[in-house]
Amino acid sequence: MNSRVKETQTNSLEALEKLFVGFDTDRYFEENKNEYDWGKPQGREIW
Repeated sequence: MNSRVKETQTNSLEALEKLFVGFDTDRYFEENKNEYDWGKPQGREIW
C-alpha cells in the first residue's frame, strides 16, 4: 500500500477516535443546554 495513503487513513482513524473517546458529553450538554433544553437523562439516551 502507498505509505502516503496509509498515513492519511491512520490520521483519519485517530481523529475519529478522538472525536468519540474524547467527547465529553457532560460538558457538552452543560455548555449547550440552552440550545438543547431536553435535560441530560433524555439527551444521553439519544446518543
